[in-house]
Amino acid sequence: ELSASLRSVEERSQLDMVQLEAQKAQLESQLTAMEAQLEVEQQKCVDLSSSLCEAQQQIGQLSGGEERSEHRHRSTDEAHLADSEAELREVRERLTVAEEKLLDAQSVRDMFGKETE
Repeated sequence: ELSASLRSVEERSQLDMVQLEAQKAQLESQLTAMEAQLEVEQQKCVDLSSSLCEAQQQIGQLSGGEERSEHRHRSTDEAHLADSEAELREVRERLTVAEEKLLDAQSVRDMFGKETE
């Protein structure tokens, strides 16, 4: 009877080990997938930061160009100025979108970082 009881305990232990190993493999797989996703999100952050810098430079250039144009050719370049202002608004809108995306990507990155800790 003791031998049968020991075999039963051993069989349950082996079954538990198999289940734990399967869970471990699944968790390792999830970790690998989350690390890959984290890398993608980090790259998005890098790309968005770059886009943000470019948009800020364009805004600076357009703002400077807008001021120069206004002083030199106030009456003759009103159409050009309006186009520049429209382009400036568009770039500012893209900048706002890029900033929002950057914040979202950083939040996702931080969330994945916390999950993988």
